[in-house]
Amino acid sequence: MLLRMPLEKVHREKAFLKARGARLRFATSLLLIGGKPVHFMLDSQDDMGDPKAATTATQKRVDDNVAGVIGHLNSGATLPASKVYSDAGVP
Repeated sequence: MLLRMPLEKVHREKAFLKARGARLRFATSLLLIGGKPVHFMLDSQDDMGDPKAATTATQKRVDDNVAGVIGHLNSGATLPASKVYSDAGVP
């Protein structure tokens, strides 16, 4: 899973809390696919709240076969990145 949002300046505390909450959720979740347990790993990435940076970074993770995404924080980064996710079938 990918957590994508600005990680610096005014958003640092919010990003920290979201990442902490996601890690706690994954640590306490048991998901089975085909009877086999699935393990989550959270990869926090800084999209800088910038559309171009978010799209470029998103394409890299899509190319790495990311399973899912939590984020982005603002619509400026979400909207352009969402097309990349959608085209790749990433939820």
